[in-house]
Amino acid sequence: MGILTKDIGTRFDLRAYPNESATRLIVAEGAVAIQTRAAGLPAAPVLLTRGMMGTTGADGVVQVRSAVAADRYLAWSDGRLTFEDTPLPEAAAEIGRWYDLDIQLGDARLASKMLTATFDDPPAAVLVALEGALGVRATRAGRVVTLYPP
Repeated sequence: MGILTKDIGTRFDLRAYPNESATRLIVAEGAVAIQTRAAGLPAAPVLLTRGMMGTTGADGVVQVRSAVAADRYLAWSDGRLTFEDTPLPEAAAEIGRWYDLDIQLGDARLASKMLTATFDDPPAAVLVALEGALGVRATRAGRVVTLYPP
């Protein structure tokens, strides 16, 4: 599935990763038209404006949320990662991409943990902060980090 976006004088963040089925577009300023393709046919464009997030999956349907804290999603452009009540698996993937780490959950029960934090530190400091914020234990072997219950 592909998507087509049209910038209409704006500031936005588009996240699409090969290992994830969802594509996410967050608009901080202006407007962006998003159009998906499912089964090779273009769907009707959806207009997203400031504070809106559009998420698409393999089905090509655009799910829209309003009143999104767009600055949280664009904090990376200022050298920070910001999470607010973010499921740990989602936060771990984002932290892993940012710091070129492979962060794994050593216990499935950790998937229910939520993270609220802002990071602009080196990886070792982020791992220490994760341990404190989530009550987990992090082990690192090269670029592989595994999180365990205490």
